[in-house]
Amino acid sequence: MTSLITCVVHNNQQHQLRASTEKLANGIQMGINYRLYAIERVETFSGEAVQLVKLRNPLGPGGEYIGAWARGGLEWDEIPAMERERLAVRNMAEGEFWISYSDFVKTFTHLEVVHLDAETSRDEPSLHNKHTWQMKLYQGSWRRGVTAGGCRNNQETFHINPQLHLILSEMEEVIVSLNQHSIMELKVIGFTAYTLPKNSTESINKQFFKKNKSLVNSEYTNSRQVSHRCQLEQGGYLLVPTTFEPTQETSFTLRVYSSKPLKLKLLDTPPSLMKSAIVKAPPLEGKGFSQYEAVFLQLADEHRTVNAFELQELLEACLPNDYIKSCACMEVCRQVVLTMDSSGSGRLKFNDFKDLMCSLKYWQAAFKNHTKEKTGILKAERLRDALLEVGFQLNTDVLSILILRYMRKDGTLRFGDFVSAILHLSDAFGIFESKDPLQNGTIKLSLAENFFIEIGVGLAGFGISFLFLGILLFFDKGLLAIGNLLFISGLACVIGPRRTLSFFFQWHKIKASASFLGGVLVVLMGWPIVGMIIETYGFILLFSGFLPVAISFLRRVPILGTILNMPGLSRILNKIAGDTNRTTV
Repeated sequence: MTSLITCVVHNNQQHQLRASTEKLANGIQMGINYRLYAIERVETFSGEAVQLVKLRNPLGPGGEYIGAWARGGLEWDEIPAMERERLAVRNMAEGEFWISYSDFVKTFTHLEVVHLDAETSRDEPSLHNKHTWQMKLYQGSWRRGVTAGGCRNNQETFHINPQLHLILSEMEEVIVSLNQHSIMELKVIGFTAYTLPKNSTESINKQFFKKNKSLVNSEYTNSRQVSHRCQLEQGGYLLVPTTFEPTQETSFTLRVYSSKPLKLKLLDTPPSLMKSAIVKAPPLEGKGFSQYEAVFLQLADEHRTVNAFELQELLEACLPNDYIKSCACMEVCRQVVLTMDSSGSGRLKFNDFKDLMCSLKYWQAAFKNHTKEKTGILKAERLRDALLEVGFQLNTDVLSILILRYMRKDGTLRFGDFVSAILHLSDAFGIFESKDPLQNGTIKLSLAENFFIEIGVGLAGFGISFLFLGILLFFDKGLLAIGNLLFISGLACVIGPRRTLSFFFQWHKIKASASFLGGVLVVLMGWPIVGMIIETYGFILLFSGFLPVAISFLRRVPILGTILNMPGLSRILNKIAGDTNRTTV
């Protein structure tokens, strides 16, 4: 096989430093890996059988072995010339020598074997005629809250470790090698193997590891590499590489060597929406909702709708305790409006609010089921299971993004973080399903869609700039007309023509849309001042719910953004937006 064998002499200190060049009495240098080339058996004239080992010092001359059977030693005179010829005693390369097996065992403390795959072994001439190893590898990482579950002693988190499916076509002796890539402090690492059917395609849950005994267990050590050689029958096996302690992070490479073909693949769960995470309120309103309606109507506008800022006040008043109120922050409220507003107005009706309250109750129950140690605090390692209870089946890549976004410094999430993650997932699955009408699990996104969005943002930005300049230049009708056309065209490119028409021609927006579009028409007809007054009135009615977002967008428009971010004007805009604590970045 394409393997290299080396031997070395270590004492405790040198095993750590590997820097000593001290020599033993027989000339062997400590801390140097000698290459082992061959083991031969010879018979002396007296009939004694001697086992000889052929070694080579990688440093060449200067570290010559001077013990029994050394180059030019008297022991060679005790065997026939034909044997000396066979062992090429006189034609050995520099640094090569023979040593008796008994002295070899007494001298060297460690034997190291390096297995090379077919591609790597091409660089070693002595391996060209050897049978090559079949090798499969997987490069991964242990990440806190995602794949760092610790060894099998940690029954609650062991299943989140990377799971690799090994398939052997026939009974074979395999070598499994796990390397960690830690630079500073090496982690204690190892791996465990289980018997697994060949047709397994998805990751294995917690219950499997509680019910099934492990088949192979490597040693756990803080060395850079852990290897294990074992005989396995034909079939499928589950390999689970881990750190000894959970939550420890580092990257790793796992290699499996075999003399016969083999397969190795990562087991993961495809992301899917098992059920809707948004719970619809019962059609018959009971006492549970009547207590909220009065508060809702106090904050609602004339259309009985609320925006994100009013929703925040509403949740602060209606939610029962502090730990549930953690979802009443502005970021979550904006996400609620984005997820639950089907009209595109940026506002929620009372029916939407009822759905939200029912959903929060459902999400709180799922959150509570997975917060065993302390109420209101969810360990990141349990996020996947908690989201599965809500209705989201996630793979490792998606979970990694959520953990990166929501996990706190102590490795936990609060209820507000959990709610925000659910809302983001609802949006993502909703967008996917809208582009997958046949529900075949795949979508195609064209570059044209991205280009249209980018073009739309640019057109809207230029349109607003032209409008602003037109007003500054004493209501220049040409600039105002161009600005209006560019703004409406940009809006249609960003959200699509159908959604644009739906946005403007909803029944409760007829007055606002008529004012806005009528003002645009009046500007185009040549009465810029009157048209802009009517248009501004309609714009305020239409986009009042979007004012914070609109102002944030305008601040990023070249030239116009510089003006809007001036100290005095910036404070006024913050008050208009309803967010006095906003910081522009």
